[in-house]
Formats: sequence, C-alpha cells, structure tokens
Amino acid sequence: MSNNSGVTSESLVRVVGDFLQGSRDAVILENRGVAFDLTQSKYSISGERGKCLLSKLEICRERDRRTPSARKAARSAYQQKLRRVLEQQFAGFKVVQLSSAMDLERSFGPIYARGLLRQGQGAFAVLGVNQQKTQASIDAALTFAILWMNACREAQDGKVIVEGLKLFVPAGTAALTRERMAHLNQEAAKWQLYELAERGESLREIDCGDRGNIATRLVHGTDETAARERFAESIAH
Repeated sequence: MSNNSGVTSESLVRVVGDFLQGSRDAVILENRGVAFDLTQSKYSISGERGKCLLSKLEICRERDRRTPSARKAARSAYQQKLRRVLEQQFAGFKVVQLSSAMDLERSFGPIYARGLLRQGQGAFAVLGVNQQKTQASIDAALTFAILWMNACREAQDGKVIVEGLKLFVPAGTAALTRERMAHLNQEAAKWQLYELAERGESLREIDCGDRGNIATRLVHGTDETAARERFAESIAH
C-alpha cells in the first residue's frame, strides 16, 4: 500500500466524487452480493473529522415519493371518479364491485382499481389506473387486467358470464396498450380500451382495430431543373 500521509479528507472527497460521477452504474458489494445500488439511491460525500464519509441518505423503490396516506387518498379519489364515469357512461350496467384493496391471495396490489360491471347475466371485468402512476405501471395494466378478468370468471363460476374486459388508462397514454390489445385473441373475450381524462371525467373509447394512425402529409415536388440552375455555381465548386 502506498503512503497516504498526504491524503486529506478534502482530496479524498474529490477523488471518490470524480470516480462516482464517471461510474453511473456503480454498486457496493458485500459478500459478493449487491448491498447498495447507486443508480437507485441518493447519497452524499463529505469530509468529516478527518475522514471521508460516504453516507446513504435515501433509497426509493419507485418514483412515487408520496406518503402512504397520500397515496391511499389518491387511490380513493380515483376510485370514486371511475365509479361515477362507469355509472354515467354505462347506464344499463350496474357497478357490482370496485376496489383497489390488496389481494395477496391472487397477487393484486393497490396500484389498479378493479371491479365488475354487470348487466343481467352478462358482465365485464373492469380495471383502471390513475394518471399519477408511472408509464411503466400504465403499460403493465393490460397484463393485470387479463388476470383480473380470469379471476372474475372463476369467481362467477358460470352464474354470470364475464364477456370481456374494459380497461381504463389516463388520457394520452394508450398507444402501447392499444397495440398489445390488438394482438389478443378476439374470440377469448371482448377487449375494450378507454382513455379517461380525470379532470373533466370525460371518456374516449380507443379503437384497437384502427392501427393506421400514422401522420402523413404531401409536400410540393421539387423542380430538379430549377434547383440545378440555382445551385450550379456551388455544384461546380
């Protein structure tokens, strides 16, 4: 080991800081396992009492940094909005159940509002995700919605025919889900996708069969002869 008598806490702070700044994916290992992932945590480097202290301040599992009570309040507010929209837009149906409670037995978390919309002996499984969730959670909603629909079918056990699924995502976020839903087996269920604008509680059904939503435009054709004459001098050089 080299002589470090000339190393001060300030210089060591700079060295470690420079190293970490250039090592965006750095991790700290303990017993060959990752004990601390710097890409997912906040940390600070400081010199203190003649030592260089690397202190871990916070580890966040997800981007949503609200308190549990704030998240619960947001879920409850969204659930009420979704219920109102269902009752207004699907007047012939009855909202049999709507909840975002944990269901550990079937591995459903509180991220999505889950329900059943019934009309006579027919019904639709309902799943909604609010606008405060990440795009990753929104994109994953279809998978959980299919699982929820299957759970509803098993629970009804033929007494009520769960015809399909109504999936509600925030306004402007349905692109990937639409593409995925378009490839589902159309004979297995009726797949219906909606964008819900929470502020105005307005609903728009997304046509998953319309996959030609490509921006197109016509431009004026170039007069090649005129262009050559105009730039003849530049071309010659």
